[in-house]
Amino acid sequence: GKFNQLVYNYPIRIPERFSLVIRSLLTQEGICFTLKPDFKFLEVAYPYVAKRLLTDPNPALRERLIQVLFKDGLFQWKRLENLIILAKENVAKMSSNPAVQVKRMQTQRDLKVERKLDLTDTIKDGARLFIIDEGIRRQLLLALTEDSKLHVEELVDVYRLLEDQIDLPSVAVEVARDFPTVVRDVLLSWSDRVLSDR
Repeated sequence: GKFNQLVYNYPIRIPERFSLVIRSLLTQEGICFTLKPDFKFLEVAYPYVAKRLLTDPNPALRERLIQVLFKDGLFQWKRLENLIILAKENVAKMSSNPAVQVKRMQTQRDLKVERKLDLTDTIKDGARLFIIDEGIRRQLLLALTEDSKLHVEELVDVYRLLEDQIDLPSVAVEVARDFPTVVRDVLLSWSDRVLSDR
């Protein structure tokens, strides 16, 4: 509603494809309200959004994930747990969807991807960011030692949510494969810092 007001009050031009997406979402929402008056569109969409935030390799979404997980410089453990729970819920719903099951029968590889929340790239990017970005590293270390105590319980809770989803050997292989690039980036950032200090 607020978006519509802005569009009518100001000379905003919306690209055609965006207006079609908005129109289709409004049509779908209208159909859902007709069938079920107490329908909550965002409540239904949030598991999909959580999965996209956690798994999409798009740099803009990776940045948004960092913004979601840090509030006022503090790491939000419960928010991470909720995102994982919702993303797993989305994967479970999609794997039991009859329309997706036909697609799944085509290849065995699709079966593995659709039944589990694949966080390999996210973990790899997170490890890379932890090594390269001093600000993120400091914030994560503070999150683990906040309030003068080690937050091992929160870390264990997150691991328990993911232990059946992650194949640790394959994640370790992916991180090791990316290691030369990470070392190069660390050396470049270190040399930039040294040169800027002079």
